[in-house]
This record gives sequence, structure tokens and C-alpha cells, in this order.
Amino acid sequence: MSVTPPPVPSVAILSDTPGGDALVTSKVVTLADQDNESQFDYLLLMVADKLTLRDQRGRTAVDICVDFSSPESRHKLRAGAKHPLCRAVSGRTGQLPTVCDATAGLGRDAFVLATSGCRLTLIERSPIVHALLQDGLRRATLDPHIADIAQRLRLIHGDACALLPTLADEQIPDVVYLDPMYPASRKSAAVKKGMRALQTLLAAEKSDAALSAEPLLPIAIEHARRRVVVKRPTSADSIGTHPPSGNITSGKTRYDIYAGQARQRDDEQSPGV
Repeated sequence: MSVTPPPVPSVAILSDTPGGDALVTSKVVTLADQDNESQFDYLLLMVADKLTLRDQRGRTAVDICVDFSSPESRHKLRAGAKHPLCRAVSGRTGQLPTVCDATAGLGRDAFVLATSGCRLTLIERSPIVHALLQDGLRRATLDPHIADIAQRLRLIHGDACALLPTLADEQIPDVVYLDPMYPASRKSAAVKKGMRALQTLLAAEKSDAALSAEPLLPIAIEHARRRVVVKRPTSADSIGTHPPSGNITSGKTRYDIYAGQARQRDDEQSPGV
């Protein structure tokens, strides 16, 4: 019995969006104008100086943007190094590691890590999500309250499976962080609707982090000096065939921890003294 694939949603950038056609290059994105914008499932447009992805498929449009100056993001500043994610990444050493967020998404977890002082390289393979995150970082560098945090985040557009093996020795991170976006619960909150809208688009674009998580995990382990941290729901199994060496649980979220192999490999290749 053949299975009919889900329809590919249509995405358009409004032609009057400043810089929009330069921000995003994707096979699933076309240009539109205000006369035919209603024909598309999603729109990329500027709303109050924020690049916004608008899901128009339901009765009420849902807007998605990256805003590190929002009250929700500001609230995360208070947790700092005590946040469970920061503890999972830093371990017991108390030292601030260099981190590669290999499935950056909208950058929320990267922002949490940056508030603790970590410097991060963010890799995002979806051109649309990359553009949203790039725009959010641009605005964050203009906000004097968080500009220093934003400057710790460096964004790269690409596939982490291909990029991690190409890193020079001095670029190899202490920690690689993976967040395979798991399905949002079916609640009516706008943030949940936004996550579902984003998941639908990523699946159509074949940029869903969940699709790449299992092949990415062994690559991350090989190219992390200290550890790999994978975000999971507490009720979910660990991904891949590598059993985690430990985890940190907080509420409905679990951070699985795997030992990195890059440092061990470097030590084995170093000549004896």
C-alpha cells in the first residue's frame, strides 16, 4: 500500500520586504506581492522591524520570529550557570567550554548558554530558520542589555554532518549540543502553535533536526573534545546506538551526556615526550 506524502507547503517572501530576497535562498521559497500573498501557506515579511515567518493555514495567522529582547528571553538571564542545560554542558569543572550548537533552530538554548558566558558556534541548515535567527542576532547586538551576550554567538548556515568533520584543530569545540526538535504538545498556546508551524515547514524543507539527529550523534561524539549533550523529553528513549554516560533531568526535559572523543584522539596522535 503506497503512502501519499504530505503536501509541500508554499512559502513566499513579500516583494516589498527590505532585503528579504537576499536573506533567504531556498527551493521552497518564491517571491510574492500583496496582491497574491493570500495564496501561500507561509509568508516571510518584516513586522515591526523583525523578520517574521507567518503561518496562514489556520483561521488565525501565527507569527514566528526570534526576539532575544522579549520578556521570556530576559527571564532566562536570571538562571545563568544554574540552568540545567548549563550544568549539563559545563559539567563539574566550573570552566566555560566552547560549544557548537549543531541544531541551532531559533537559538533559544544557545542564548541560555551564552548568558552563562559560553562562546558558541551555531549551525543551522534550514535557510529560512537561519534567516530568522540571523535577524534576531542582528537586533540583539543593538540592544545594550544583551549585546555582550549576542556577541558570544557565531552563526553558520550549513549541515553539521558535513561541517563538523571539516573543522580545523583550533576550531574543534569542547562540547557539541544537539536538540532534535520533538513534537510540540497539542495545546492552544501560541508558542505551541508556532512550534507546530515550524515543524511542518522544516519537514517539507527536509531540514528537520529530528531527521538528522541519529546520523549526527556519532559525528558529534567524534568531533567534541569533552562531551556531547542531547536534549530529550524525559519520557523518550535516547537516540542512536551509543548509550549516554549520564544525564541531567529537569521537569519534562532530560539532557543526555556522551563522552567526546576528539581529545582522546589528539592524545593518541601526539608524539611521546
